[in-house]
Amino acid sequence: MKRVLFTLCVLCCTASVAQKVVKAKTDRVTVYFDGAVVEKVAKVDLKKGENTIIFSSNSPAIEPYGIQFDADEGFMVVGFNAETGLPQEFVSYEQSLTADKRKHYKSLCDTIAKLKDALQFEQSRKVSLEKQFAALGSIKLMSNPQSEDSLQRIRTTLEYYDQKSAELTKSKMTTEAKIKQYNELLKKQQYLYAVFMEENPDNTASAGQNSREYKIKADIYADRDISGANIRYSYLCTAAGWIPLYDVRLSSAGDDARFVLKADLFNNSREDWTDVELIFATEGVRDSDMPVPLYPKYLSNLEQTNIRAAKYHSLPLRASGVNAVEEAEDAEVMLVSSDKGQVTNYTAMTTSSSSLFGKEYTVGMRHSIKNNTRNKTIPVQSSYSQAGFKYLIKPKAASKAYLQAAIPDWQKLELAEAEATVYFDNKYATRTAFNPANVQSDTMLINMGVDKRVSVSRKVNKTTPNKASIVGKELETTVEVEIKVKNNRSETVSVEIEDQIPISTDAAIKIQTLDLQQAEYEPLSGRLLWNKQLGAGESLVLKVKYSVRYPKDYRLNLD
Repeated sequence: MKRVLFTLCVLCCTASVAQKVVKAKTDRVTVYFDGAVVEKVAKVDLKKGENTIIFSSNSPAIEPYGIQFDADEGFMVVGFNAETGLPQEFVSYEQSLTADKRKHYKSLCDTIAKLKDALQFEQSRKVSLEKQFAALGSIKLMSNPQSEDSLQRIRTTLEYYDQKSAELTKSKMTTEAKIKQYNELLKKQQYLYAVFMEENPDNTASAGQNSREYKIKADIYADRDISGANIRYSYLCTAAGWIPLYDVRLSSAGDDARFVLKADLFNNSREDWTDVELIFATEGVRDSDMPVPLYPKYLSNLEQTNIRAAKYHSLPLRASGVNAVEEAEDAEVMLVSSDKGQVTNYTAMTTSSSSLFGKEYTVGMRHSIKNNTRNKTIPVQSSYSQAGFKYLIKPKAASKAYLQAAIPDWQKLELAEAEATVYFDNKYATRTAFNPANVQSDTMLINMGVDKRVSVSRKVNKTTPNKASIVGKELETTVEVEIKVKNNRSETVSVEIEDQIPISTDAAIKIQTLDLQQAEYEPLSGRLLWNKQLGAGESLVLKVKYSVRYPKDYRLNLD
């Protein structure tokens, strides 16, 4: 059947047309991170010509611009308008509070509104400053290069450019600082508001009485009398959403890693969703980031110095936080995998499809979600991947062995940005977070914590400084770094050991490598890397040697 889709703005209904009030049934809800699209359907008898239908009992959290109608062949929705109606003797939420709580509630709402206004003003000011920057960059130095006063014009223009650029830079920094401050204050106030609402729930919408009612009045033209016409419409509701969560289950028995996506759903729309089809979309409805323009970058001596220093210092030992997801470099890992059996759990009923900026998951069963539902967890989908394990050891930073799970080809999982709970052999292991946008490698590492069964030690031995020349203006010291790793487990393990030797930023300090123990060496950073397999009870000893020659009046830290 031919479908006609209308996304019309708010229009006025024609006069002298009989009105009919209808309550449509919610049939499908697509839940986004920060909103939900509610789709409803109603059967309506239409007479030939003009009809005015009022659809009642909609959520008061409607965004009017998000209303859409879908009409069958034989009739058209030629216009609609949406309005909020209040029943007689309506008692608002604010009126239902005690005097003290009402004062606190009003203060929170007023503060949030003022912060939003201030934030919007500063964001608009930032856009204006960026436009001024762009306009400033297009200034011509001179209109007639052959005239005698060209040099003076150039000087005057450059002075103006320098002064104006400094003013705009200062203003932009001030504006960005205010935006950051207002965002932090707004988040704090919104948290306090959420706590207040948690402690003082809104019960004014109970039993269908004293509730704010959003009505949608539609003008429908039918080319004939139609009995039981199916009219579908949808709207965007901003008082519902979901948070993605993961359970990650790893096994020492060789099973594939299982990633279970779960939806932490909330519905504060003031309407119940009864027996509806649920779809979870991995994107937000209000994401509107714009590309950031690039402006000319002017270098000074200070920046040149920073660049030279960064060349030597940009690759230090990486942080080894336990509860984080890192990307893997080329490293040996002990991969385990096995054929998985037929999945028969609830998530196997979920179907998925690609959306504009993510995925949409349609759960396998219809659900009923009451108003004021919070923290309702619904399993969405299970995915599987081969998994391996290795230890990351950075003895200079800490004498610890960090167990990591390596997930190759993790992109196939299409993970959402979310927190995750990791289980190992059906026991809780750790909490972590997935941020796919920050992982650049084909293998993703999940840090699982410190394993004390792999012992680590590091010792530095230095020779007494000796004269490096006959003149005696230079001294030379030989440094030996001894690293010991022992596998006290009952099976073979893979270890990645990372250490470093110093690098010189002073021409008077000369460093020479003597014995790097066959490490992968990065000269610009001084980074050393070994990938080893240690059998049960096996020990590994690495002795790295290098020499340092320096002026005798220098004092160096060679640890």
